[in-house]
Amino acid sequence: MLKKMNISRCLIGESILLFVTFCWGVSFPLVGNSVATVDPSVFVMVRFFLAALILFPFVLTEITIASKDVLIAGMILGAINAIAYISQTMGMKTLTSAEGAFITGINVILVPFILPFFGLGKPSKKDIACSFLCLLGLYFLAGIHGFSSLNVGDAWVLLCAVFFAIALVYLQKVSMRLSCLSLLAFYQIIFTGVFAAPFTLGKSFHPLLTFQVVGALLFCAFFATTITLLLQTKFQHYTTANRAAMIFCFEPIFGALFGYLINNEKMGWSIFLGGSCILAGTVFSFVLRSKV
Repeated sequence: MLKKMNISRCLIGESILLFVTFCWGVSFPLVGNSVATVDPSVFVMVRFFLAALILFPFVLTEITIASKDVLIAGMILGAINAIAYISQTMGMKTLTSAEGAFITGINVILVPFILPFFGLGKPSKKDIACSFLCLLGLYFLAGIHGFSSLNVGDAWVLLCAVFFAIALVYLQKVSMRLSCLSLLAFYQIIFTGVFAAPFTLGKSFHPLLTFQVVGALLFCAFFATTITLLLQTKFQHYTTANRAAMIFCFEPIFGALFGYLINNEKMGWSIFLGGSCILAGTVFSFVLRSKV
């Protein structure tokens, strides 16, 4: 499949997905700091409604000409994203940036096994090998915390990882047949907010009015939501779902790095060893698939 793609388009798309991953990594310490005082569902709803407001002027002309299929796909992605982001934000109440990022990164190893359910082929032995190399890296990133002593926060983010993997594969499928990709990004953003709204009933919005939370919301809404989902929606189909998942392996590395830079969270040997395995899995994926 990949050999039929234009190489330059593929490189552009994958470079953009790396930038997307960078933005997601930066968001981990910002979200973690915010949900110490703000209810996770409130943060997610406001984040996505604000992101939709930012994007709306740029898709206004497409709304009247787009097919109903774009709306339906956006609603489905919105529902999946609402579950993923609320569960991730719930988990970040008790996890560090590095922990939240590496558990989220488990979605990488799930992608090849979800592909058959969407008619996108079966995982190859190379896909499985590279995915498990990334899993090894994610395990090392866990350090002494490990996967053997999961707490409530771990379980929430594990649920997030499952739904992120489903969203990634579903997006891969629909983006290959839909043309209004900017509008698809808008719909999935606004419907994420819509599906998150019922969980905010009875919750306080007052904690949003602090400098730290406002700053986090602005970054997450503009860079980690509007820009990233727009770019992911428009450029992920330049590559394959498996290669996109491998690029997203960098998310825990960026999350751990900015957890240290912003919150002074410690980075030990496990971060470097885990990061090395993830980088190796990503590079091997690129090299092996380029020979197909």
